[in-house]
Amino acid sequence: MPRLTRLELLVHGLAEGVAGFLFVSSLFSLLRNPEPYWLLLTVLASLVLALSLTAVVRRFRPGARGLRNLEIALSALVALIGLVGVIATLAFMISGATYKGLSPDAGGMAVVAALAFYYPAAALLLLPFGLNASRLPGRVRRWVLLACPVIALLPIGLLVGIRL
Repeated sequence: MPRLTRLELLVHGLAEGVAGFLFVSSLFSLLRNPEPYWLLLTVLASLVLALSLTAVVRRFRPGARGLRNLEIALSALVALIGLVGVIATLAFMISGATYKGLSPDAGGMAVVAALAFYYPAAALLLLPFGLNASRLPGRVRRWVLLACPVIALLPIGLLVGIRL
């Protein structure tokens, strides 16, 4: 019988817990105050929940080709959204750190705002790899593990490098 490793259980638990909370809270907020922000959060939380559920179901039905294709498509979509988010927030941080306009606080506010969105976007980028860690080839698993601290420290190194 297929099993999830401890890392995969941890990643699934965190992903489903955070995504479930975001889904319910953003859905209630969307019903009270229909704004695009709440719709975006609801869709992102739904994608994460669907990916996690698909990965677990596929683990217990490895021969289901439709589930495999769905998991690959959802993984690619979640990772792509995360990559776009990481690139956009890094660009926003760079523009805020190099801002030389009339308001001295505007650049700092841009950096802080970008930092607030960087780590959730980075989590979306790494999530598909964490959900299937035991099924990844050893070389890919090592690269993902090495990428985690690099991605975590990238904005700090980038901001320090710009200021020097």
